[in-house]
Amino acid sequence: MFTKLKKKIEEENQTELVIGIPPPQLPTPTHSRRASDCGVSTPGRSTCSEASDSDREQKPKKQPQGNLAENDNSRHKSSTPKRSAPTSADYEEILHKLQLIKREKQELEQQLRESEQRVELLAGRCENREEIESFQSQEMAKVKHLLLCSQQELRAADERLRQRSQDLQQARDRVAELEKVLSEGGEQARARDLERDKAALEAEVDRLKQDALQNATRISQLECELGSLTDEHDGLKHTHDVYKSKATTMIDEKDRHIADLEDKVHTLEKRLEGTTLTGDEHIQSLMEERKQLEKKLDESRQHLSEVKTSWSDKINNLEAQIFNLNQKMAEDSQECSHMEKLLADAQQRLKDQQQQCAKFEGQLLERDAELANMRRSHEEELQRQRALQDSQLDELRMQAADLRAQLTQAQRDRDREASQAQARIVELNKKEAECKTSQERIEELEASQQTLSEKASKLEKQLSLVSHSETTLKHSLKRSEAELKNMKEELAKLKQLLASAEMENKRLMKELEARQHQADEQQSRLEEEVTQLQESLQSATEKVKQLEKEAAANASNNTSVSDLESKVAVLEDQVSEKNKMLKLQHQRISDMKKTLQKELKSHQGVATVTAVLNTEGSPSSDVPPPVDHGGSAGDSAAAKAGTAQDAAQPRRSDSKLEDDINFKYLKHVVFKFMTSKEYEAQHLIRAVSVLLRFTADEEQMIREHLDWKYSWFGTRPQPHHAPLHPLPQHHHGHNSHHHRSSSAFGNNPKSNNTKTT
Repeated sequence: MFTKLKKKIEEENQTELVIGIPPPQLPTPTHSRRASDCGVSTPGRSTCSEASDSDREQKPKKQPQGNLAENDNSRHKSSTPKRSAPTSADYEEILHKLQLIKREKQELEQQLRESEQRVELLAGRCENREEIESFQSQEMAKVKHLLLCSQQELRAADERLRQRSQDLQQARDRVAELEKVLSEGGEQARARDLERDKAALEAEVDRLKQDALQNATRISQLECELGSLTDEHDGLKHTHDVYKSKATTMIDEKDRHIADLEDKVHTLEKRLEGTTLTGDEHIQSLMEERKQLEKKLDESRQHLSEVKTSWSDKINNLEAQIFNLNQKMAEDSQECSHMEKLLADAQQRLKDQQQQCAKFEGQLLERDAELANMRRSHEEELQRQRALQDSQLDELRMQAADLRAQLTQAQRDRDREASQAQARIVELNKKEAECKTSQERIEELEASQQTLSEKASKLEKQLSLVSHSETTLKHSLKRSEAELKNMKEELAKLKQLLASAEMENKRLMKELEARQHQADEQQSRLEEEVTQLQESLQSATEKVKQLEKEAAANASNNTSVSDLESKVAVLEDQVSEKNKMLKLQHQRISDMKKTLQKELKSHQGVATVTAVLNTEGSPSSDVPPPVDHGGSAGDSAAAKAGTAQDAAQPRRSDSKLEDDINFKYLKHVVFKFMTSKEYEAQHLIRAVSVLLRFTADEEQMIREHLDWKYSWFGTRPQPHHAPLHPLPQHHHGHNSHHHRSSSAFGNNPKSNNTKTT
């Protein structure tokens, strides 16, 4: 998304370079026409009127000397000149020099306009550079946030792996204990205790895992909240600085406007006082005014030098910022290399753990084989014991059968062997005792068989428990392998994100270096142009001094002293007007720098801009038009027609100015919307929707798309209604705007014809 914004900014800069932005406070075509009629730009009307006033004042004093001036004026207006005296040639030379001065003045004005345009372009590019740096800082913050998140995830993965290794170690210990129990034929209570311990340990492990997951989620939430709070804090700081700069700029503008008005009032008062003075006193007052104007010109030059120093300081600051950014990039690259090392270590650990898991699986297989062998041996022993018990029971049964046979034989022989009865009774008692002992032995063998069967069932249960624990261990191993795969995928994604961030940072650095190089070249060009303008101004002042000397010499030789004095006054007025124009141009440059930093958020700002433009666009409205009382009736009629045209033309110029201001306001809002941050763009959506007359659905769709563009992972929002109609092409509007600006500079044929006549 940042690449799209940069492309749009570059396209807008190229279109501004191709079309050419007209300065906002230049005179309208009506002013240029009146300026062409008078021979110079708009302030020249006051010079013409003052020259005519001085002529009218000096006519009743020196009427015989004023005949030559009247013949001179009539010769200048009509097409049939009268060359009757040698002073007319000098007068023609003076007029020729004045025309040369006017041409030089026009060229200087054109150079000033070009310099203003270049300064505007420089200011715009500086703002673009600052915005690109802000974008880069945001991207670096996001990359750092991602790196921190990846570090936290790696730490969590390491903790999980440690827990799994601990669980595996515990499982090994338990398996060893079970093997000991099986080998030693431990008791059932011990097995139950082990099972209870195992269940308790598993419950504790699950509880610890849940606590760790909850803590990790809580930490991530707190970090996100901290990032949002820092962003809000930065935004509030930025808005505070913007409002502060606005207040300072407004106060400075008001102070300058008041100072200019005071200077104008002072000069007008001096001129009103000069109307009652004589010729010499009037010349002295004009010389004083000239000295004051020269002082002001020096002050303006000093101001220019201060502006140059401030710009150089800003450029140095920008270079320092770029150096700091380079250092930060180096640090970030070092951090990235450190993270890559950590990733390599983690991968090595994962490989080691996988090897350990493979070893554990081999050990489990070996233990399975051992358990199978144990089962077989136990079964064989049980079969042997059963066979022995069966053989013993058969022997006992055989003995019992023999004893019964003997008893029957003894009962049969009792009658026959009465004498031997007692002895045989004793023997029988002995044999009965032996039978009892044999029966007890049989019962004991049966009890031992039952105990052996119980032991066999216990062993089978223990074997089933061991197999169940083996299955649980296998499941846990599978889960750990799945988690390891997920971690590998996440690590690959993080590597891709880091690589893309590094590529974007490199590209941004290249663009910043190119922009800085262009800005340095343009600054050097502007400095050369300013030096050329200063040299041209010095040459113009020297020419004016030469003309004044020539006028003084001609005044000593010629009889038309009043005419030459009036021409000298005209030249001095022209010099003063040039100085005023220079001041106005400097003020316009400063105003353009300030307006580029302002945010035109309400129509009140547009109204103030129109008022300022109207006040600055018609600086000569307070000066009365020149009226020649000694001329013909046709001249007075032409003057009346000119005043009527002057009254009708400001209305047209006001409408054109409003159109231009609306277009510039729309362009400014769209430009700020395309190059602003997320929260600034959210605030500017309403202004754009009002200017372009969007519906509620369209405004909501813009908000959703803006949220989608600034989100890292999100789905593209669906439109709420039918697709929008394609916007009309504005090439014609740009061409017409360019045509209006060119006509304002005096490119129409009518103004050229009036100048040639």
